[in-house]
Amino acid sequence: AVIKAIEKHCEHVGWNKSQIINALFEKGLFELFNRLSDGTVDAVMDLAAAERVPAFSPFASMAERLRSFNRFRIHPSVQKQQPGRPDRHMDIVWHDLQLDSQSGDITLSGEQWTLPLHASHLSAVIADSVRDAKDSFRNAILDLNVAIVLNGQEFSLLPLRPTYLERQRN
Repeated sequence: AVIKAIEKHCEHVGWNKSQIINALFEKGLFELFNRLSDGTVDAVMDLAAAERVPAFSPFASMAERLRSFNRFRIHPSVQKQQPGRPDRHMDIVWHDLQLDSQSGDITLSGEQWTLPLHASHLSAVIADSVRDAKDSFRNAILDLNVAIVLNGQEFSLLPLRPTYLERQRN
């Protein structure tokens, strides 16, 4: 019950249940290791190092959030370039999203298009409750820090603003 309460309270910072348990575990280990002798701590760490521990994925919480949706739109919308005509914005509904939690690679699929992205291209994931009310799907708007330009059958990505990771460094 406590973990669920923490999870609900930490929702706004994007923490998932695994991250909360990891934080509690790490703090608990810190307190435990402070009370053990240095020799015991060294022996425990040697045993732990011998085991292969999976690396933390920085994209795990994003993957969990994205899995709660099944229809996606992107902002800004795709700009279609046509010679001799002004650019046209295409409001594409993407029906499938694949995310590799380890690499952060994202593939959106919909209608006749497949769009490769990376998790670093996402500025925000916004629940689209207006569209939810119109259909039975869970809709989301993916706010991107890149513009998507369609020229013929090829997508190009143009930077718009600093990525989330770049903002964190500053």
